[in-house]
Amino acid sequence: ANYYGNARTPTTGSCTICPNSGVLAAQADNTTTAAASCACPADTYGVDSQTACTSCGAGATGPGGNTQQSDCRCSANYFGDASASATGCTACLNGRTSAAQSTTATAVDTCLCPADTYSSDGTNANGVCTACANGGTTTGPGKTLVSECSCATNFYLGATACEACPSGSTAVAGSSACSCPANTYWNAGACTTCPSGSTA
Repeated sequence: ANYYGNARTPTTGSCTICPNSGVLAAQADNTTTAAASCACPADTYGVDSQTACTSCGAGATGPGGNTQQSDCRCSANYFGDASASATGCTACLNGRTSAAQSTTATAVDTCLCPADTYSSDGTNANGVCTACANGGTTTGPGKTLVSECSCATNFYLGATACEACPSGSTAVAGSSACSCPANTYWNAGACTTCPSGSTA
């Protein structure tokens, strides 16, 4: 594979490596192949590798054998349109991820915050991703609100992340508030025992 010529010609048979890292299937019969039979390798495009191969561009990809820029696509974790320009792909930032471009251009909002985080600006606009923290989870990537975090047992959902319940209080997983145990009440930031003879 990736050589042209004819190894099956008696005495004079020879094989030459494809120029410019070109790709070519291994010889299957007695047919002689030429340098022009070598296709451009992955992530490039051109008529053939002998003529010239041009990079799809930063963040762009394509299978071997591409013949034109329009065959290129933005790689995973990039957005834009590699089929239109060698500078058409922009990287997702802040640990965000995206699927590879299929056929149409992809927008910045395809760059999603990973699971167990949310977009601190409330949109998927490539901004900072904030962790739910302290064992907090989400149902998947792409969350944009702190309210989409689910907190672990004995943690509650604060303004920006999951926070530990104050001493003496508890919370079941997924709670937005902590509770004092039986016969106590919340007072001045702590669980306080009910006065003698009273219950709660």
